[in-house]
Amino acid sequence: MAAVFAGAGSVTAMAETADAATVEIQAESQAAKPAPTEFAHITSCEVTGGNQVSLKGQMEGSWSDPAYYDNYLYLFEMKPYQRDLKGRTDYAAWITKGDELSFQLPLNHGTQEDRLYSSFVVAVYDGSEYTIVSNEAYVANPESVAKYTDPYKTAQTKKGLLIQTTPAMLSDAFSLGVNHVIVNIPFNHILGSGIDYEYDGKTYHFNKDVLAVYDDTIKRMSEKEEKEMLEKLLDYPIPGIIFCRELHPDELFRQIAIEKGVPLLMTKRATSSFTAELIRWLNVKLAPCISVHGVLVDVYGEGVLITGESGIGKSEAALELIKRGHRLVTDDVVEIRKVSEETLVGTAPDITKHFIELRGIGIVDVKALFGASSVRETQNIDLVIRLEEWDKDREYDRLGLEEEYTEYLGNKVVCHNIPIRPGRNLAIICEAAAVNHRQKKMGYNAAQELYTRVQNSLARKRNEDEDED
Repeated sequence: MAAVFAGAGSVTAMAETADAATVEIQAESQAAKPAPTEFAHITSCEVTGGNQVSLKGQMEGSWSDPAYYDNYLYLFEMKPYQRDLKGRTDYAAWITKGDELSFQLPLNHGTQEDRLYSSFVVAVYDGSEYTIVSNEAYVANPESVAKYTDPYKTAQTKKGLLIQTTPAMLSDAFSLGVNHVIVNIPFNHILGSGIDYEYDGKTYHFNKDVLAVYDDTIKRMSEKEEKEMLEKLLDYPIPGIIFCRELHPDELFRQIAIEKGVPLLMTKRATSSFTAELIRWLNVKLAPCISVHGVLVDVYGEGVLITGESGIGKSEAALELIKRGHRLVTDDVVEIRKVSEETLVGTAPDITKHFIELRGIGIVDVKALFGASSVRETQNIDLVIRLEEWDKDREYDRLGLEEEYTEYLGNKVVCHNIPIRPGRNLAIICEAAAVNHRQKKMGYNAAQELYTRVQNSLARKRNEDEDED
């Protein structure tokens, strides 16, 4: 029995010695394992493509000893409650060491696996555990998937206060620059006598004096906000403010406008019609403008601009047109304004308005000689007639199938070149050109009608010849 016990004791002692040696070897192995030497610097972590998380970065340091660490880099997702990788093996993505430090994985926005609020780290693996070797990166542009994208409003005040309905406290709030305040109104404070209010068959009694205090407090706060808004508005270089429908500004508005030097105007017209008229007027007054040499006459409602070299007979033609009942807009200098992409408006300079220069006679006042019906202030330019000396060697258009145009301020206007020779009545020619142009605008073209008749005649002749054959 003693030998058995001795043998058993020896075996136990040998087993304990072996276990201790194993632990010692493992401890020496762990103590000898070097720490990772690379560092993955994550430089960007953003949502791309609407439902992808893209991470990019660059490696720093040297690769860890391959005898202890494998040849991969692992990307882990960290939930807000997770601070380390102890016991974790659920990496989200991996790359081979030496590849570009770049990862892409689904955002899973709106699901239980939503990664919008997670952080991400890069780790290395030594065969038993993962070690973090990077900075922690969060999604930097969560607003890209936001449902509401309106910018956050800038605060207008230093602070907000819960105030009492006392003049002193309200003045203190104004002194602090507070624009937003809260006033508690206990229901039992406003009950009393002075104001009777019936609702749903019942009569409620309210304290008139207490309600007057609350009303005054709220009114003062509203006036302060209104004053600040008006001061900000009128600080801008506003040329004037117009009140439509005979509406009058209140006293606060008027006082601030006087302080800021902003004119206040009033009109009886409704806002819509006044705005339309104002826009039309501004379009004319602010339109691009040039001055050309010529005479502008209203002939049967068509604005005819007569141009040509000095002394060729423009003013004489205009005077004859005036005698025939047409109206003069301007002579010698025509101010042309481009009020739209289709419309040119001609006016006279103030200094030469209603005057015509006739060589050998001098200046003639058309309005004084022929009456107020012989002149007008403005006229659209619909047709240009260019007068030129007769040239027998030049071919002139005798049909008018194709229109010729001249251009002012980028707008094209129909233009007729009229040769001048003794015996031609320019006034009648201008009248005929104006009426013909008016007919074309209404859909009738005499030259086209003649061309159509000729073509039909030739076609009939051709058919008759074929029938005879």
